[in-house]
Amino acid sequence: MRGRNRIAKVGSGRLDWIIAMLRSLSLLTLLLASLAHSQEVKLLRSLSGPSGHSSGATFIFDEIRSRFVYPQEKTFIVYFEWAAPPGLHTINAAWKSPNGPASISPDIKVDLADGPLSAYWTFTIHPGDPSGVWTLDARVDGAPAGSHNFELFVPAGPAPSAKPPRPPTTDEIYQGAALSLVIVSSVNAAGEKVDRSLGFVYAQDRVATSFQSIDGATTLSIAFADGRNVVADSLSGFSRSSDWAIVSAPTSTRRALKVAPSSNAKVGEKVMAFTMDNDKDPVAAVVEVVGRAKERIRFNPPLPPVSAGSPVLDAEGRVIGIVGAWMIPGSRIPHVIAVANPAVWTANENTGAMTRIEAVSGSGVDAGPDVTLRSLRENGTLTPAMVRFPSLTFATTTDLPAKRSELPDRTVTEFSRRNPGLVLVSLWQRHDKTKAVLVSTAIYDVANRKRGEVPAKKVSLGDSPYRVTQSIGLAGVEPGSYRIDLMADGGVVWRTFVRVVE
Repeated sequence: MRGRNRIAKVGSGRLDWIIAMLRSLSLLTLLLASLAHSQEVKLLRSLSGPSGHSSGATFIFDEIRSRFVYPQEKTFIVYFEWAAPPGLHTINAAWKSPNGPASISPDIKVDLADGPLSAYWTFTIHPGDPSGVWTLDARVDGAPAGSHNFELFVPAGPAPSAKPPRPPTTDEIYQGAALSLVIVSSVNAAGEKVDRSLGFVYAQDRVATSFQSIDGATTLSIAFADGRNVVADSLSGFSRSSDWAIVSAPTSTRRALKVAPSSNAKVGEKVMAFTMDNDKDPVAAVVEVVGRAKERIRFNPPLPPVSAGSPVLDAEGRVIGIVGAWMIPGSRIPHVIAVANPAVWTANENTGAMTRIEAVSGSGVDAGPDVTLRSLRENGTLTPAMVRFPSLTFATTTDLPAKRSELPDRTVTEFSRRNPGLVLVSLWQRHDKTKAVLVSTAIYDVANRKRGEVPAKKVSLGDSPYRVTQSIGLAGVEPGSYRIDLMADGGVVWRTFVRVVE
């Protein structure tokens, strides 16, 4: 049994060796046959061109060249021709771009009877194909059978459109603008801060605010969001009628807010402005655009007077306007004056409008030298500052006869030129050490020009109220809006605005 096993094992090994030898001889025979066959295939020519047609076994080009430009040409043809023995042949090709292999074509079976062996391929150019020298490597019956080089020029196309960025959130808009906000305080000749409003960094060393915020000021105190304060006393641009001003103030590295056309905010859309909740820290105020005019845009709800000068931001956080746009220049009552005697002053009206930012950006700001607040006061551009006078306890305009002794029961702000005149009634009572005062009244047009006045009258102040009635004739003034200033010892202690009609 052990002998048989040994013979079987040996026999099995010899059989495996014989089979292996036969397979090797078969493969060698096939390889030699294939090599002999391929040696008989000889490349005669390779051509390329943009177009052509077949004529029998030959391809005829309309034009022969090896450079192709996209998009003038979107396809072209490469043609190969070989001398080959009759029989069945397999042809394929591989495309190589300047960056490496690109693609391999399917096999082509050709049963050649006589004549040359030929084949052609159509290449489609795509916008993303790399420019440079390409190669088509042909193979016949599995063996290399020639190469053809050609050049492609594909201009770089537009970059793929990026996904639109996500619009900023309300919080992101607030955070982006907060560091550029400033508080503008109006300082009088005694160095006292009498009013405050808002503003923002408009450009390098330029702070934008409303004109009403700087009107009547001797100097301005600018408080930046980082706590730094600077004093300013000049403007690089302004418009009294459009209610905007650009203050010259060092802004250091603080970022200026970007601006955008006011048309970006459509009626019905939400925009962001700012106010001061505690008269110290700016807070956001989201309002809705409700109307548009040539220079002004209306919004709702209205904002407190302290919001004047605030930027109004679109959905991208860009400035489209400045809160304010008061129709009557000089009508702002400083905060300190208004709260000094609530019995005399009613609260300032809230503001529900903005000045379009185009009024500022298209005005030629910085086209000339800065102008000082002092020069603006001297030439009458600024409205005369008001002073506190506690002994004034009441004032109003009316059309009641001037000789009546009691206080008028109605306030009138519209007067006809045909009426005898405008009557101003005031009540005085001593509340400090002042014993006597010269009381006078003047009327000014919207350009700050004096159009009439009532001579000063000396009034003795005592513990009992003293009534003063003054009448201003209107026959010489044209229809329009006018400012009435009531003065004590030459200082404006009360003012109002009236309208004169025919």
